[in-house]
Amino acid sequence: MKKIFSLLCSLLLAQSILAQLDTLAYSIEVDSVYITASAGVGRTHNRLDSKLLNQNPVLNISSAVNEIPGVYMHSGTLNTNRITVRGIGNRSLFSTTKLRAYIDDIPLTNGVGETTIEDFDREILHSVDLYKGPGATAYGSGLGGLMLLHTSNMADDNYVKSQIAIGEYGFIKSNHIASVSNSKFRLKLLQGYNHSDGYRDNNSYDNRNYSLLGGYNHGDHQFSVLLHHININAQIPSSLNRDDFTNTPEKAAFTWASVNGYEDYTKTIMGISYSSVAIDKLLWKSTLFTNIYNGYESRPFNILDDESSNYGLRSTLAYDLENRWDAKFLLGFEWSSEAYNWNLFRTEDGVQGDQFQENKEDRISTQLFAQYSMNIFENLTIEAGMNANLTNYTLDDLFNADSINISGSFDYDWIASPRLNLKYAISQDRYFYALLSHGYSIPTLEETLTPDGLINSEIKPEIGLNYEVGYRDQSSLNSLNYGISIYQMDVKDLLVARRTEVDQFIGINAGGSKHIGVELDAKYRMILNEDWNSEIDLGYTYQRFTFTDFVDDNNDYSGNDLTGAIPHLLAAGWNTSYKGLGVSLKYKYVDSMPMRDDNSIYSDSYSLLDLYIAQEVKVGKFDLAANVGFNNILANEYASMILINAGSFGGNAPRYFYPGLPLNVFVQTSVKYNF
Repeated sequence: MKKIFSLLCSLLLAQSILAQLDTLAYSIEVDSVYITASAGVGRTHNRLDSKLLNQNPVLNISSAVNEIPGVYMHSGTLNTNRITVRGIGNRSLFSTTKLRAYIDDIPLTNGVGETTIEDFDREILHSVDLYKGPGATAYGSGLGGLMLLHTSNMADDNYVKSQIAIGEYGFIKSNHIASVSNSKFRLKLLQGYNHSDGYRDNNSYDNRNYSLLGGYNHGDHQFSVLLHHININAQIPSSLNRDDFTNTPEKAAFTWASVNGYEDYTKTIMGISYSSVAIDKLLWKSTLFTNIYNGYESRPFNILDDESSNYGLRSTLAYDLENRWDAKFLLGFEWSSEAYNWNLFRTEDGVQGDQFQENKEDRISTQLFAQYSMNIFENLTIEAGMNANLTNYTLDDLFNADSINISGSFDYDWIASPRLNLKYAISQDRYFYALLSHGYSIPTLEETLTPDGLINSEIKPEIGLNYEVGYRDQSSLNSLNYGISIYQMDVKDLLVARRTEVDQFIGINAGGSKHIGVELDAKYRMILNEDWNSEIDLGYTYQRFTFTDFVDDNNDYSGNDLTGAIPHLLAAGWNTSYKGLGVSLKYKYVDSMPMRDDNSIYSDSYSLLDLYIAQEVKVGKFDLAANVGFNNILANEYASMILINAGSFGGNAPRYFYPGLPLNVFVQTSVKYNF
């Protein structure tokens, strides 16, 4: 793979000498209608640009994501993460669920609703848009919301670049990029490597990734391709109990350290897209995608050997009617099929033993969606949308050495998720909005299984109804831009993972929850001129999440605070730059959260303070950059990830905590040659 990459880079460099350096205009004008309409007019969302995403290379994107109000990304290790949005996803244990994600219209969420975005090298990303709460009609209607990842903007991108970052605990990250484009053709190749010995025992991490971004423009027709391959080998230190977290946070959990627990997997994501505006104001965009995974995980209680292949098609028509109501219409579908094979083996001291399970799951999902928007008055826009989802699972038990057969199927009825959105504009950049939306979360096939291996046909999807109002002032003429959102979401048929064994969970519908919150984000530009820019950013979240009627087994938790919900979140930053020299000071406060459903134990609140200094210099055709960062400069002890409702087995204390990094420093340099 490295030799192929080097050869392709050489070919690109040779071709670039002959390439025309015409100004590019790859985005179709109507494409902005497509993206905006699919997310909802006036709807609050937050954008993370490439500068913010890459400001702290030591951590994954959690450093940037946790600046967004209403969002908290738990990050236990580089390969163990969980994103929660407005209290949704708290009950997931080791992964992000109930939040749909796409990269350039390629779905990243698998057939059971799990999303892994931290694997991506951030150099491939131009920006990330996060829409909070249900209602992204054209991208499903996940309870947590939607993340849209956009790859690098390739207009006039003719360069080669090398970058390296070095930090404590054996951290090293390198990237090599080659890009060439002209008025018709564009191609970008990226190679990345990320290694860390880890702060804790049994905590090493290696990520090798290769990416290809390409496109061809022919009049009103565009073709694009994305190919991303990841190879990750990461040890697993797991969580710690209170005593170990306080006194020896650098240690790994005993059971995981004793078997040198780890995971090793490859993942290949590919998408080919075609878009056309052959008919005036009508955009047709279709994407054929596939996602292939092959993994192996060595654990104290067993070994998991699994693989999956997912493929599908997504197609959308967007039409601007250009009438006096400025009406726009969008219609489309998404279909995917995933085959998941998993095998379990007994283990003794980390050595693979006899096989005791072999299963195959087939997961098929179909989405149909439509939305229509129009200006019913000069300043009032109304948008109505509908998403319909059909999902079914089939399980084949292929292990014949025992008398148990858990084969079966689970089919859900169509789930219709309507959305109604109103926007009243005072001016183009100042407006009020109101949103009523419906969302859902479908149980995984594993959650439908009883301890006896039988399918529980009574289990239901988790359903939420969201009410939201807000105001935004994004006028470029004002030194202060801000937005405020107030919402309430009612969730019923709450899905609960009940642990029955050390490695076994079953799903039940245990009641409902109410999510009430206020989110504020603001940016104050103190100085803005050709040489000097200085601004203050602020993001604040207030959350009051409670169980409304929550009965689990014989325990009634109705009225309790929602487990894992953080009442107050604050992110503030000061950013200034003067003639290429930039300084950023970042502060975060995370309030304490209940760690058990009975609210008997709470985590400790914590604060983080980070400092980044960067210098950029242009010398002829070279762009030179260097930056240094100081993470957690107050050296506070904190838990970067909380495992709620942690179990206790064999008389051992429950393990809730993943310790965050202490004070650490990194240095990063890059050289870019523009041709």
